[in-house]
Amino acid sequence: MVQPEEPFKVVEVCNVEPFHGPTKPSQSAPTLLPLTFFDLLCLRSPPVECLYFYELTNSTTFFYKTILPNLKHSLSLTLQHFLPLAGNITWPIDSSKPFINYVCDDSVSFTVVESKASFKDISSHYCEASKRHHLIPLLETCHEKASLISIQVTLFPNNGFCLGITTHHAAFDGKSASHFMKSWSYITCSNSNLDSSFLSLPENLTPFFDRSLIQDHDNGIGISEAYVVDYMKQGGPNNKSVKVIDFPSTLKNDAIKSLFELSPSNIQKLKQHAKNEMKMNVTNLSRLEMYSIDFGFGKPKKVDIASTDKTGAFSHCETRYNDGGVEIGLALNKQEMETFSTLFVQELESI
Repeated sequence: MVQPEEPFKVVEVCNVEPFHGPTKPSQSAPTLLPLTFFDLLCLRSPPVECLYFYELTNSTTFFYKTILPNLKHSLSLTLQHFLPLAGNITWPIDSSKPFINYVCDDSVSFTVVESKASFKDISSHYCEASKRHHLIPLLETCHEKASLISIQVTLFPNNGFCLGITTHHAAFDGKSASHFMKSWSYITCSNSNLDSSFLSLPENLTPFFDRSLIQDHDNGIGISEAYVVDYMKQGGPNNKSVKVIDFPSTLKNDAIKSLFELSPSNIQKLKQHAKNEMKMNVTNLSRLEMYSIDFGFGKPKKVDIASTDKTGAFSHCETRYNDGGVEIGLALNKQEMETFSTLFVQELESI
């Protein structure tokens, strides 16, 4: 029996390191970064998967000879400013808490794929979620360490390309992920000379890594410690695994309860809410200007939070047209989506 031809092919799998050259920034990024209690809350949470679709009419040859090398090199230059993000989350046996650590030769996974799918269809607002799965880069995690970022560029010859980025939720929230992408796109557009060893970032894009500003105590008890105790009880005693899970965990609700118990009495009323099962998750990308991320080919045609397909969340962000509206992303099975669409339109018409 003849096997059906794959709709895509992997062209290259490589790693991109932060640029190491004679010219260094005056204040380099740290190589070791502690996790705040905000970060620890998401230590084993599923990664966030985001897809940026860009229209491109240049030839395939131009893409491989010019665009792709520029994307790789500018990513290397960008990682100079974000050294910890090229590292891993680790939780050594002799450490009381996990942390982010970058060591020499750490790198970011970078995959190049060609797709035969219809760019028009796959970048539309109504594309089936499963058709986008091959655009999502895998984030490597195991019990001993977890990568923080993985990137895939998928070319649709003569039509466009998709830039997929998967990020560890303990290292990136929506704001920091958007910040990283804006910095990368800024350097890509500024990087006219591929031999340049360092490009500075404007003040609004310069990352800030000082974790000491986040006070982690309440009546002498650290909130981080409460999270750590919860994690180490999961799956047996002294569990220091940093492997992410594939679905939302009840551990997050347990950790939220611990946070509420340690917090001042003025949020005591939220404890009951934390005890109830969460019915809906929201990926909030409002005011992050996702559609402003321009690598020199104009703003994205479409931005999609692909991980909502797995987490059951819905996303919302500003529209591409900066007209004050919002885009809502939701992935349901076909029958549920048809029912939802009907009810949604009816409610809009009744307003």
